[in-house]
Amino acid sequence: MILAITANFILDFSSFRAEIVGHDKFLECLATLLRNSIRSDRDCGKTEIGEQNAEEKGYEQLKVQLGVLQIIKNYLYNETEDLRKKLWDFIPFAIIFDLSLYGITTPKEIDPVLHKLRLQQKIIAFEIMRNLTAASSFFGEEVAHLYLDYISQEQDVAKCPKTWNKYLLANLTLFDLFLEPSGHHKVNERSFLEDDEYTLKLLKDVDYTRLVVAINYLEDHRYTNLSSFRVSNFLIELFYGFGKGFWA
Repeated sequence: MILAITANFILDFSSFRAEIVGHDKFLECLATLLRNSIRSDRDCGKTEIGEQNAEEKGYEQLKVQLGVLQIIKNYLYNETEDLRKKLWDFIPFAIIFDLSLYGITTPKEIDPVLHKLRLQQKIIAFEIMRNLTAASSFFGEEVAHLYLDYISQEQDVAKCPKTWNKYLLANLTLFDLFLEPSGHHKVNERSFLEDDEYTLKLLKDVDYTRLVVAINYLEDHRYTNLSSFRVSNFLIELFYGFGKGFWA
């Protein structure tokens, strides 16, 4: 509750925001909260004794992480580039990529409550990148390089998409994270688009829409803030691939 209130105050451009983000311990406390909640979450996953209590504690730690991520997202909204850079002195950017790769490097949670929490983390991770790159020529160009640096140091690199474009496409096509497959269609196969009912349900899904919108704005920010432009057919190929499924 306190984290949610703080996130709302930070989004509000008032004296409350200035008091909060201007405090010399603000970013340090935020980083400590996130780091401790991630550590506790991992410890709960390894606990065998008192399984139910560990599970409940795991839920609470995920909620804390969500609260901190929401604060980070709102903090980055319309913030100066210097302060955006300062944030990552306290919080490793690798955490954002870790969360965004749910369903790719980590399997889908069987527990529906856990799945919902991790899915929200994934979406907010992309919304953080969206706000980070807004009106920022530095981060607009740097975010893709940060991802390549991340996978070069990731131990489970075999599961990570090898390029930025493949990373975005892999996330956009994780349909089974949002809806269960319909009928005989297998998730992530192009043929699923032949099932109009399933496709419409996917497009109406609020969480999937949030993910698509976040990635759309993220890419828009990257291209509108580029200091040098290189022609790429990625977006044309992407929409052509989707279009073939819709209009075939």
